Amino acid sequence: MWKNEWIRLFLENSWQWHSNIVLMLWGGLVVYTAISAWTDLRERRIPNKWTALWLLLFLSIHFANRTFESSLLSFILMAVLMFVPTLLGVWGQGDWKMSMVLGAAIGALPALLVWFIGFLFVPILKPGMRRISLRYLPAEQALSIPVAVPIFTAVTLLFALLWFLNTM
Repeated sequence: MWKNEWIRLFLENSWQWHSNIVLMLWGGLVVYTAISAWTDLRERRIPNKWTALWLLLFLSIHFANRTFESSLLSFILMAVLMFVPTLLGVWGQGDWKMSMVLGAAIGALPALLVWFIGFLFVPILKPGMRRISLRYLPAEQALSIPVAVPIFTAVTLLFALLWFLNTM
């Protein structure tokens, strides 16, 4: 029984696409990732205060919606899953923290989907990201990829899809 309860908690908020709360969470993610993408593009960092603010907001929404436990479990699962690439230097700690916020907001499975779709956009976005980054950063730093930009692209695309599906 205990094992099934944890599985239920994990999946509880992972694929609830057709509710106003879910659309509100996704809309919040669009705002969070938009500002994160802009600062990541210009400075290659995502401010901790910005991330903490949105994490608290998303956890509060889940607490009010009685899905706090599954949100917290998804937060922890994303922390564990994305820790290894962070240690290997694939991306920075701000990107790792962003993955945890996505997990807390929409669940671990949709957050992993966002990361997968986001990385599909990297080859398309790479030239534009480098051009913009060269305006603000030294050349060697501008060559790195601001991970928040493709994540913002994926979040916005999925939010638009969910909005469309919710109006049908």
